Amino acid sequence: MRAGLDLGSSYIKWVAGPAPERVTVRRAAASVLDYREALKRLDARPGPGGCVLTGYGREVFPGTARTEVACLARAWAGAGYGDGSLVDIGGQDIKVLRFQGGKLKHHKFNRRCAAGTGSFIESLCHRLRISARRFNALAGEADGARPLNSFCTVFAATEILERVQRGEPLPALARGAYASVAARVREVGVLEPPVRLCGGFAAHHPVFRRVFAEGGGGEAETVPHPKYFAAWGAFLLAWDGAAGV
Repeated sequence: MRAGLDLGSSYIKWVAGPAPERVTVRRAAASVLDYREALKRLDARPGPGGCVLTGYGREVFPGTARTEVACLARAWAGAGYGDGSLVDIGGQDIKVLRFQGGKLKHHKFNRRCAAGTGSFIESLCHRLRISARRFNALAGEADGARPLNSFCTVFAATEILERVQRGEPLPALARGAYASVAARVREVGVLEPPVRLCGGFAAHHPVFRRVFAEGGGGEAETVPHPKYFAAWGAFLLAWDGAAGV
């Protein structure tokens, strides 16, 4: 059994299996403190060919650490994708990777704070006292949206509350928040089609794909098991190491 673990800023995700082409476990937990318990359950020891770590916590625990870009690129190749762009909206950053013939050609991160990332939407949900699922459903009820004026998490939350008090419908505001995220993605880098989305944000906020297309980002599809895409790439790298690749 070998495993790939993505120790993100919000969640830990792990993928494991007894062969490169056979995934038997996909799990997520809310804290990187569950790392040791995850290894115990998976019966996979850290080290070359055993467990590959990626994400914000990859250097904190023992194991073979690889960057998120390396793991996402391996997952892209493992999925058999050729040309195109991969957008990973994480809890604290946005990554845009461009590929040609299945090979990574360019990658870029957002250079500002966590505004426009997964934590941006989570903060808005917290201030409005609604779940992410409800926020997504509300955004789906609106026909159009005006992006928020502020990318700052604190100011955006205040702006939404002020606009609610002025009588602006909450569905339009929720959709506007997604439009702001889409605008931030377009700021990060040029997207070469086809565009694919991955990460927990893509998994839990499906309406974003429609808002992204409406805002000029073009059509985008979500990769299978988007939350685990980086962890799956780490899993494949663990097997590459075992095979001496």
